[in-house]
Amino acid sequence: MKPVLVLIILLTLTACSLKNNKKQIDKSHFECFDFYFYESTGDNIFIEVNNVQHAITFNMDSSNKDALSSLFGLKWNVLYPNSNGTIKVYGYYNKHDSSFILIHWWLKAPFKLHQYISDSELLEKGSSPFMQKEKLSPEDFNTDLHFSPEKYNVELAPQR
Repeated sequence: MKPVLVLIILLTLTACSLKNNKKQIDKSHFECFDFYFYESTGDNIFIEVNNVQHAITFNMDSSNKDALSSLFGLKWNVLYPNSNGTIKVYGYYNKHDSSFILIHWWLKAPFKLHQYISDSELLEKGSSPFMQKEKLSPEDFNTDLHFSPEKYNVELAPQR
């Protein structure tokens, strides 16, 4: 055989092999997980699977773009006090490469909001720097909103 023909056959077989190995994700495998965020120089984004926290990396290509930008756009005073599993993420967790396809997320109400008060005010009042809030609003995000914050207040996925 001519070298060009052999090369074409090899490239065709490789392309077919890659196409067949690309795993389609069945939507029935989407699940709800508790979301954890830790301020750290190492892994800082986790989900809980069977009472064990697993570090994840969001799959930026397959995830819902609105859901990603809104989750990443939460202000610190909402994210930090609720980073203990109060935020729920819905999607597909690939345990082999620790990737996560985010479909949707929500913050169960009421949730904690860190108040902007000084240390002296905290000492004077003797109260908590946290307050409870009933729903997300545009002020809770660092980003220009190209999405409706209300859709992240309502649970659209089943609880596990």
